[in-house]
Amino acid sequence: GTGKTQLALSLCLQAESSVYLSLSNNNLGKISQRLQQMCCSSMDKLQSIWTRGCTNTDDFWEVVHTLPSCRVLIVDSIADIFRHETTNIPQRSLQFFRLVQHLRRLIATQHIQTVLILNQVSANFNTSATEWTPALGLSWSHCVSVRYQVDKAANGCRSLTLAHSPNHAPHTLHFQVTQSGSVAL
Repeated sequence: GTGKTQLALSLCLQAESSVYLSLSNNNLGKISQRLQQMCCSSMDKLQSIWTRGCTNTDDFWEVVHTLPSCRVLIVDSIADIFRHETTNIPQRSLQFFRLVQHLRRLIATQHIQTVLILNQVSANFNTSATEWTPALGLSWSHCVSVRYQVDKAANGCRSLTLAHSPNHAPHTLHFQVTQSGSVAL
């Protein structure tokens, strides 16, 4: 992949306390193994990471409403549960807005410093240039206040681009994924 999950796991390890929600089917075992591999020299860092897996929207909402206090909250692959369960676009949009409202409330009351929600993109090849759209559609893209894009070049180098922010100009950082995690170039 492009390295979205690797960046998220690196962020978990840098935080003093973090919550990592995996919404990919049965991906939690791989996530735990990767976290162990990334912090092999300092296993006590794993104690500050709370990981949970959710396979449907009911599980997801239950976990979101019972989150422990943390500095960083990561929701990996948000599209995996919402895209496949709900084909009713207005209902799905309403769920996104409820989620964002709930997360903003958590940020205000639990002092979560960072919420990172990973989403996929879909390509539209019907135009002269390939256009990328969020896998969850335009409703989702209007829910977020800051948007990053992760790309992978043919040589394996990756880039993280700040694509949208109300406070900062767009810029790009380059990184690579190593055994110990994401490393800036």
